[in-house]
Amino acid sequence: MEEKIFEQFEKNISQATKNDIYCIFETYQGNGYECWLVGGTVRDLILGLNPKDFDFATNCPLEKTKEFFSSVIPTGEDHGTLTIHISGGNYEITRFRKDVATDGRRATIEFSETIEEDLLRRDLTINAIAFNPVNKKIVDVTNGLNDIKNKTLRFVGNVEDRIREDQLRALRLFKFFTRLNFNISESDLKILHDAYDHSIVSVERIYKEMDDIFTNMSDSHHIKIFLISEFKKLNVFKRFNVVGETYDELFYLRDYFPLVKHCRCVDILKLGSRYKKLLNLFNMFFGKNLKDEKIIKDLLEMSQGEIVDTKLVIEYCNYYSNCYDSNISFDIIDNIISTNQPFMAKHLDINGNDIQLLGYKGEEIGKKIKYLLELVKLDKILNKKEFLIETLKTLDTCINKNIEIKTNEL
Repeated sequence: MEEKIFEQFEKNISQATKNDIYCIFETYQGNGYECWLVGGTVRDLILGLNPKDFDFATNCPLEKTKEFFSSVIPTGEDHGTLTIHISGGNYEITRFRKDVATDGRRATIEFSETIEEDLLRRDLTINAIAFNPVNKKIVDVTNGLNDIKNKTLRFVGNVEDRIREDQLRALRLFKFFTRLNFNISESDLKILHDAYDHSIVSVERIYKEMDDIFTNMSDSHHIKIFLISEFKKLNVFKRFNVVGETYDELFYLRDYFPLVKHCRCVDILKLGSRYKKLLNLFNMFFGKNLKDEKIIKDLLEMSQGEIVDTKLVIEYCNYYSNCYDSNISFDIIDNIISTNQPFMAKHLDINGNDIQLLGYKGEEIGKKIKYLLELVKLDKILNKKEFLIETLKTLDTCINKNIEIKTNEL
């Protein structure tokens, strides 16, 4: 197994990153300290994936790490974590730790001296494996390698203890379930239901983990039904006042929007401006003909050209209109983008300075840009500077004549 992981390390990681990693290992080992790659880095290597992040564990005191490396960022010093900056890359290094107390979310830690003790404080066995690419050694005190081989998700040690130490681990279990499609034992699930306390994990943390779950969820009906059942048992959304049908909406859309739409609760809207924007766009475009190119351009403009958000709003609108086919709208979007059709002010072949030179000032400039944009949304051929300038001049002439007529009528 050591040789297999090393082969994946050599194959899946760029040479520049490997040079940085070897530099870190050689620095610690050259000064008499241990160093290990840990967590998701090792898990992904075993699975043949390219790790996104590289996490290290060491028995080296933080003060020494600061001496060994010229650029060190104190990203989590109170928890024993520093970030080493090498050749443009950032690498998180944490001193071996053990938990001595916990409130169900945050642990009081002490530094330990062995990698084995550090691994035993982790959540799942698949995340509790350490690897040293220099000497090709593996440390696996929880039988995580066998669990990866058997595609099994298992907590390190006693399930109830792990959950009561950190309630978030319950949701992390399902995140890895959707990401890896590994098995979970029925006995572990039963203990999980009894040990999980929905009141301890913050709304923000629930959101983050669930967002990962929705992102990685497959189209399997079986998986959706399983997850809906589990989240009901765990009362994951208790503070969101979620009714039964909202669960189905959540899993159809794979998104938090149903909570935002139905509950409008302060906690959800605190989660960020993006969902406030999505809710506003939904309210603006629900009931409109989303197969009309002009309306799609209006939506693209209002979403500031964010294609993902635009498509999400279309899915929301269609779902709540009992329409489950958004492909026509998506094809219109793709055509608008691929043919460079204008839908934002920055796409106009004229700008504020050009309009100012025509004698307009202040708010008038914005109004004229809006007018021209609405015009070229109808036909991109009209998006030519000379034509747009003449259009404004003609518009002014018409307005002035209208004023003269009304004045004469007086």
